[in-house]
Amino acid sequence: MNAGQQRNDEVVVVVMDPDLLRKFISQVYAYGTGFIIISCVLWLITSGVKINMFSLIPVHPMAYITVAFVFLVIFMCIPYIRYRTPWNWIFAIIIVLLVTLVGVYIMGFIPILEMGVGIIIAAVLMITLQCCGARFPKKMLPGIIIVAFTACLGLIVLVIMVILMAITDDNVLFMAA
Repeated sequence: MNAGQQRNDEVVVVVMDPDLLRKFISQVYAYGTGFIIISCVLWLITSGVKINMFSLIPVHPMAYITVAFVFLVIFMCIPYIRYRTPWNWIFAIIIVLLVTLVGVYIMGFIPILEMGVGIIIAAVLMITLQCCGARFPKKMLPGIIIVAFTACLGLIVLVIMVILMAITDDNVLFMAA
């Protein structure tokens, strides 16, 4: 082997300090909680003010859901994007903005009291999941099979919604009052 060549078959073992790993996981969950709070505040404002997003932006929410799902699939399937600092934040922010925008469309049709109760129930569930994810051992958390099943279920629901939208020619398919 020449002096300029490197061996690529070497195994590198990285051992992380458990406290450092727990701090990192807690920080990731804190960022996620921040994104959730921003979305919920925007949804409550939209529900209270009764903004009609269809008159402001004449794009069906299914388009935003589809684009968000495509970004999510790219984000999850391409490790380069997932592990590189500017790209992972760009993709995460785009996904959160698109999902928030879809929620803004839907919240225009929901009374603020029902919206508030729904957000409180969701907040209790999210706080429970956040605490469990940040504190429980990895073997107690859902594995890749559960995540893959959830992603496949989301894809199936998305395809069914697009087919129903095409068949019924209804612009407010799942938002009818």
